[in-house]
Amino acid sequence: MGNWAISVVGTVLLTVLADVILPDGQTNKYVKTALSVVVIVAMLTPLLKLSVNIGWISYDKEYQPQLQYLYSVEVKQEQTLEDMLSDKLADKYGQCEVDVDATLDQDGLEINKVCVELEKRVIDSAQQNILFTEIGKTVASLCGVSEDRVEVSWQ
Repeated sequence: MGNWAISVVGTVLLTVLADVILPDGQTNKYVKTALSVVVIVAMLTPLLKLSVNIGWISYDKEYQPQLQYLYSVEVKQEQTLEDMLSDKLADKYGQCEVDVDATLDQDGLEINKVCVELEKRVIDSAQQNILFTEIGKTVASLCGVSEDRVEVSWQ
């Protein structure tokens, strides 16, 4: 309440100072009108800050996200991405198990890590690095992440 009184007194003093400094004429009328509007706004400021609480509308509450719902959306999006990647990789490389670690935020699903495990494949040791690199690039391009977030392993 003290800040409000200081702002009202300050604007009134500014208005009086402007009245003393400015010469008589058209400009003085316009400045007085503008400063009187500022004084009125300064006086009504506490009324504008009152919180409104009409029935179910309340502007003074903070809303909390429904964390359980957000978690279920995150799990569903991860599962959808895992299924899509498994299908795409199965066509070219055979049966793969894909695990996606992601976080859901306001910008959408952010992928932290993608693990691809090749199952029951006989891989020549000379071809292993080439295959792993190729799978890493494929998964990275499908997910829109960098290759260092893709981990390929083989049993």
